[in-house]
Formats: sequence, C-alpha cells, structure tokens
Amino acid sequence: MLRIEKMKGKILIVEDDTVNRTFFESLLREKGYQVLSAMDGEEALALIKRESPSLILIDVSIPKVTGVEVLRQSREQGLLTGKKVYALTGSLAREIEEAGFDGIITKPVRLEQFLETIKKALE
Repeated sequence: MLRIEKMKGKILIVEDDTVNRTFFESLLREKGYQVLSAMDGEEALALIKRESPSLILIDVSIPKVTGVEVLRQSREQGLLTGKKVYALTGSLAREIEEAGFDGIITKPVRLEQFLETIKKALE
C-alpha cells in the first residue's frame, strides 16, 4: 500500500549557483518539503507573489534584484505576512544583519544545523 505523506511546508530557494541550488532542492525534497527555486531576484519576486511559500531561503548576492531588495519589496507589497525569510550568505556584512531577515544561514552550510534551522522556521 502506497502511503502519501503530507508535505511539511513550501520552501522557496533563491540561489544563482546551480550546484548549491540543486543541492538544497534535493536535500529538502528528500526530507519531505515542497521546494520551489529561483535563480535571480526577479524570478524570486514572481514566485513569492504566485506561490506564497512559507519559508524563503535567499542568497543575498543574486542577479537582477539582490536578496536584500527582494526582502524589502516583498515586505512593502505585504507578501510576507506569516512567512519567514532567511538570508543564505557566505559573509556577514552589516547590511545583511540590518536588513531584517528572520535569520541568517551561512555558507557553506553545516547539514544538521541547516535542517534543524529549516524545521524550526516552519514550526
């Protein structure tokens, strides 16, 4: 008998590096999450509007519209009510800390810590 489990949550990954994006997608799908992905800020904004993900993991250094700008525009448009947005970054620049993300996940990620952060963010 096939058992279908309810998806744990809808996550949008915004990452321009194909290897990183594919890794995050595969890992989170394997853990039972519904995963959407975008390669740049424009695509991210469109998906946030259309798909209303519960959690957004966004690289701050992405093409077209930066991660910080995606956060700002999404807030201004009222698209983030009840949602969490975490920065995916290799640096901890002051701009990132002051942008108002719900959390920061540093790259390279530590697998167990990453999965625990995702789980807690969606609770």
